[in-house]
Amino acid sequence: MFIEDAILRAYAITIISEIIIILAIRRPTRIWQWIVAIFLINSITHPLTICLLRVYNIAYLPVEIGVFIIEMVWYKLVFKLNWKDSAIISGLANLCSIFSGRALRSILR
Repeated sequence: MFIEDAILRAYAITIISEIIIILAIRRPTRIWQWIVAIFLINSITHPLTICLLRVYNIAYLPVEIGVFIIEMVWYKLVFKLNWKDSAIISGLANLCSIFSGRALRSILR
């Protein structure tokens, strides 16, 4: 598999899993606004993550902590959540996408 295919697959898994978990947790009335906001932030953080991990060889944990913080601030501002709720959403969404990606990768090997 080409690296581009792997990156696109990881991006799709991230988007889908994070949308599902966040919508399941929050059950918003304006679903499309939430989907667009989740898609937008992940369209920023996912390429940034790939770049930091693959190009600059930064360790995985600091990169994921940075993504968690960026997305937590985004969710607080965009959805007008308190810090605790935005941290929970960001943490669970990121854990879900990490585990989904690893599970799918182990199945497809």
